[in-house]
This record gives sequence, C-alpha cells and structure tokens, in this order.
Amino acid sequence: MIQSKKRARQDDTFESGIPNKNFDFEKKCSVTLSNVNVYACLVCGRYFQGRGQSTMAFKHALQEDHHVFMNMDSLKAYCLPDGYEIIDFSLDDIKRVIRPRISEELIKKLDDGRSIIECKALNGTIFYPGFIGLNNIGNNGYINTVVQALIRVSDFRNYFLSDRTYDQIKQSSFVIPPTSSSSTSSSQEQLPITSSNQFILSSVYGELVRKMFNTANFKPHVSPHSFVQLIDILSQKRFPVNDHEMGVQRLGMNIGRGDDGGCY
Repeated sequence: MIQSKKRARQDDTFESGIPNKNFDFEKKCSVTLSNVNVYACLVCGRYFQGRGQSTMAFKHALQEDHHVFMNMDSLKAYCLPDGYEIIDFSLDDIKRVIRPRISEELIKKLDDGRSIIECKALNGTIFYPGFIGLNNIGNNGYINTVVQALIRVSDFRNYFLSDRTYDQIKQSSFVIPPTSSSSTSSSQEQLPITSSNQFILSSVYGELVRKMFNTANFKPHVSPHSFVQLIDILSQKRFPVNDHEMGVQRLGMNIGRGDDGGCY
C-alpha cells in the first residue's frame, strides 16, 4: 500500500510537463543565490538549496505541493518532504539533457563531415547536433558567434566532447565565487586565471559544447547563460555581456588546457 501511494504521488508530479523546463541556466538557489547543494524542482524548474527540513527545497515542496527534486551534482532524484530517493528510468531523459555524454561513435561521424545526424525535439522540430541555435539572453549575440565558430575547429571541439577529458572532473570540489554586490568598472583587473578558475571555466564551457551536440535535447536550441555568467564572475565584470568591444578580449581568458600543457 505504501509503495503504491508513493508511485501515485510520483506519477502525479510527473504530469507537470518537465520537458518544458530549461536546465541551461546557472545552477544556484533562486532564494539564497547559493550554488552549493542545489536541487531542481522538476515541476516548476526552479532551483533550491538542500533538501533537509530547514532548506528552501523542503519549504517549496510544502508551500507549492511540488514533490520531485533532482540534485544538480549527483543527478539523484528525491521526493520531498518524504525524503526518499526516486528510482525511475523515466528520469534518464532529464539526466541526459542536464549532463549529456557524447559517444565516440558520434564524434567519429562529426569528423567524417559527410554524416548528417537528424534528431527530433519534443515539439517535433527537426534539429542537427552541432547546428543548433544559442539563445540571446541580453545582447550576447557576439559571444554566441564566437562559440559557434570555435566548435568548427575539430580538435578543439573533440577535446570538449570526449568523455576522457572529464574523467577526473569533480564538479562538486569547486565553488564558483559569488558575484560582488558592488558595481565594478570595465577597467578593473580580472581575477587571476588560477588552476581552479580555469578548471571551472573549462568544465562549464565543455558542458555548453556537449549540449550543443546532444542528440537527446528537449529543444532545438541551447542557452549559454551559465557560461556567460561565469565569465562575468571570474573576470569581476571586466567583460560585461552588453559590451561588444570586449568580445575579442574574452578569448584571452583560457577556456581549456590540453594534455600537452598548451592553452586553447
């Protein structure tokens, strides 16, 4: 009886239209603005911190009657306020959208240049991995152009698509520094490109590239929001989104480091 009750509650929650949710935005709590231990509400798509009784996710579950949450690091799903883990294969589609993995077979097809891979979004729109649009989230078209141009360089693209690049990645080991509440001028010096900062930037950029080549996307377009926000944070707003003249200088921030020690 208990299991059937839990199943019914879970199924009711899944009727909310999860495919309409956008998982491309910066993963931080919509209340506390923290990016530590963040869960996505799979009913409304908002991010909340934690799942204990005093957390924002727990309160949201009680106030809004939304009960299915997924941890953005582990990709484990939980029912709140009950607190039990949800094991259901129907969540795999969401996991593939949040953290796509590109097969070596697909990478070889991309290198071939003659194989056209046709995919279909949930609304029936046909799209081709690697040839999808990037959302304009505030006068950032020039950034989108740079990103689209870079993924046409096969070695550069494959570096960020390959699983081998991320074998040692532990995203939870790094915390993105919070945005300063005070305004900063464009002439302010950027944060030093330390190994940690460079690692974070490489990881977030790699996530964007893999989403652009993901054959399981819900939509035929991707938002670069997380990548754009991270550049603003790590550069202490030296490269504001709405300043087109800073577009080329953004490339000076190292996105990745190859096995030979050379910077991309």
